[in-house]
Amino acid sequence: MIFVASSMFQAMGNTLPSLISSGVRLALIVIPAVVLSRMPGFQLHTIWYLAVGAVYVQLALSMLLLSREFRRRLGFAVPQAKAA
Repeated sequence: MIFVASSMFQAMGNTLPSLISSGVRLALIVIPAVVLSRMPGFQLHTIWYLAVGAVYVQLALSMLLLSREFRRRLGFAVPQAKAA
């Protein structure tokens, strides 16, 4: 789904939302991983849990941004009521 959303953004000519969602995913993995790696008792499998959670957040964000982009681009003008 993430790859499809990324391709849709590319097809619409607006790749910034895809870049944002990928950046959020990386930040959600890297920042906590660095902080947690300095704590005693850190185990490598924690990073895998962070990665899985970050992918789900990226999926939700990509779908939200794609929905917003579709609404923006496919919004039809509402006809104005004629005054009598």
